[in-house]
Amino acid sequence: APQVEDIPCAQRYNVSVELVTVPPEGANINGAEFTVGITLATVTPLAQTITISFAAGAGTGTVGDPNFASVSLLLHMNGSNGSTTFTDTSTTAHSISVFGNAQVTTTSPKFGTGALLLDGTGDYLSAPSHTSLTFGTGDFTIEAWVRFDTVTTRQYIFSQRDAGGFTLYFLADGRLSGITPSLSTVTQASATIVVDTWHHVAFTRSGTSYNVWVDGVGSSTATITGESGASGTSYIGFRGSGTTELLDGRIDDLRITKGVARYTANFTPPGAAFPDA
Repeated sequence: APQVEDIPCAQRYNVSVELVTVPPEGANINGAEFTVGITLATVTPLAQTITISFAAGAGTGTVGDPNFASVSLLLHMNGSNGSTTFTDTSTTAHSISVFGNAQVTTTSPKFGTGALLLDGTGDYLSAPSHTSLTFGTGDFTIEAWVRFDTVTTRQYIFSQRDAGGFTLYFLADGRLSGITPSLSTVTQASATIVVDTWHHVAFTRSGTSYNVWVDGVGSSTATITGESGASGTSYIGFRGSGTTELLDGRIDDLRITKGVARYTANFTPPGAAFPDA
């Protein structure tokens, strides 16, 4: 509510209003626009002087992830160039194994100081079997930023396919697809991926509704019943068996959320790295 100060014997008033904004998670706020309307009523015509000023205040809150307790894997892929250390900043803190020449690149990451660099020939990461990565019949969100060097072959982003779990991958024609333990799929109608460009990708389940998302735009929702993800090793950039279908490109800010379908309608992709709390 406005705070009004009556200035005695001067027929003047100081009116102050505090405007407080709280940006949504991942928002990139570059400025704000306010429209102020003032209506004056007086008993007799008097000359009126109106001065309006704005003063920026300091923020006192913090912007975090209200679902962070449900995050079961969070890899920012940061580090020095060529590093083979990848830290899971979720509360589970999985130990990440590195295979082939998988490494951090500091060249043009999406966020932070680095991204995971994979060359499509034996490079991938893995996280061990754990209850936090076993989705069962509950909701989940698998998401990451991906930048492909090529899109002419099938490539896996996150896979539990050979362990009876859920998988997010690209088909050889460049369409994003999610696959369930029974090999049911939900797939984009047409390819929207451009090489050498960062894209936000996601795979969600909300109840029995499945969807895949590219840059915040979902496919046609698929209804699939009776699916239950089993436990097993989770792979990043690899199906989990064979020597082909490995990702050729980069992955940044990969996040797995168990029990929460973060996206149920088209959305604006995150404008900053996922929070660690």
